[in-house]
Formats: sequence, structure tokens, C-alpha cells
Amino acid sequence: MGESVVEITIVFNHFQNSNAMKKLIVLFIVMASGMTAIAQTDPKPTMHSMTKEHAMKNYYQMKDGKVWNMLNERPAPLEQEVTLSNGSTLKPEGTVIEKNGQVTTLNEGDKVYMDGRVEKASSQK
Repeated sequence: MGESVVEITIVFNHFQNSNAMKKLIVLFIVMASGMTAIAQTDPKPTMHSMTKEHAMKNYYQMKDGKVWNMLNERPAPLEQEVTLSNGSTLKPEGTVIEKNGQVTTLNEGDKVYMDGRVEKASSQK
């Protein structure tokens, strides 16, 4: 910090009655206030910042012939189709239509994650 004061003093003495000094001071103030604004920014959480564990708790599952939304482990029946983050569509009767048109029919216990990944019940062990 002491070196900065010395440097500023030298620059100040050199440019003492000039427009360059005024511009330098204005530039310094603008830079300092810009850094303060950046430091106070609070980033909003994004889908990418969710932990894998949290994302794994949010899924849809086929149970008793219906698709259930297992959001935060609170089951609720899926009543209308949803579009997943990869562009696939999940229908309440258990049909997943991928963006490329491929159709997958869910069986009892199958899971569909928010990213569109389908996990068959036989592989959930």
C-alpha cells in the first residue's frame, strides 16, 4: 500500500496542473467503484450448480401404471406432459418422446431424470 501512495504522489506532482491528472483521478475512481460493484454481485444458482445428489432426488417414476413426479421425494401424479432439459417430452401415461422422435415406454419402477435420462428398474440396484 505504501508503494502505491508513493507512485500516486509522484504521478500527482508530475501532472499537477494538467488535464491528464484529472483524467487519471476520474479513471481511478471509476475502476475502484467498478470493482466494488463486482465484489457485491451474488450469483444466482443455476441448473449446472445443483449437486448431483440434489438432481438425483428430482425425477419421475412409473408406479402403479402412472407417472409420479418425485420432486424432493414428495410423490405427486403427473397430470400433464412435461418437457425435460434435453428436449424430450414425458407424457402422464409413461411415454418418453425424445427430440429425435424415438419413443420409450416406461415400465413399473422406471425413472426419468430431469435431464431426460431414463433409468430402467432392472438397473436400479
